[in-house]
Amino acid sequence: TRTKSESMNALKKAKSNLGEKAAKAKSKMDETMSKQMLDFLAQMDIIAPVMKDSGFKLTDVAIVIRVVPAIEFTVDNIDETDKKRFDDSRLDDAQLNKMGKTIVWALKKADEARNKFREVDSVRFTSFEVECTVSPSIKLHFSPLSKKKLLQNNDEDETKENGNDETAETMNNDIPTDK
Repeated sequence: TRTKSESMNALKKAKSNLGEKAAKAKSKMDETMSKQMLDFLAQMDIIAPVMKDSGFKLTDVAIVIRVVPAIEFTVDNIDETDKKRFDDSRLDDAQLNKMGKTIVWALKKADEARNKFREVDSVRFTSFEVECTVSPSIKLHFSPLSKKKLLQNNDEDETKENGNDETAETMNNDIPTDK
């Protein structure tokens, strides 16, 4: 059996070992996050011109600190009126590593969603967030159109069905929108 003094010494030694391991883990995590951020920025340098040409703009980058750190970024849809599509054929696949391929995958998925929702009258695709980690994820953001805008769209549809487009144009000028 241990004496009280021996137990206290063993506890102090374990505490010291735990502190050293925590410091090493923190240092390793800091190093990993720095490498991930540099990797992300290098890949974005390659991908950014294609993003811009397809109506996307990088607006925010964040480091998510947890057991498995992640890079999170936000991209805005900057050109809703143009029917541009994300064209990854302009990218040299040899220049893209795992991070770059994750970014391209996210851009393709967001572009598919943007294209699907262009025809929906009640919402507008505004931006998306991507989390690059072991299991990447995409969060799509939509902005609901105002009730007035919805009514305006319904009036346009009814007027077009009746073959009177001039009336719809006049009505649209009278209805204020949120934009």
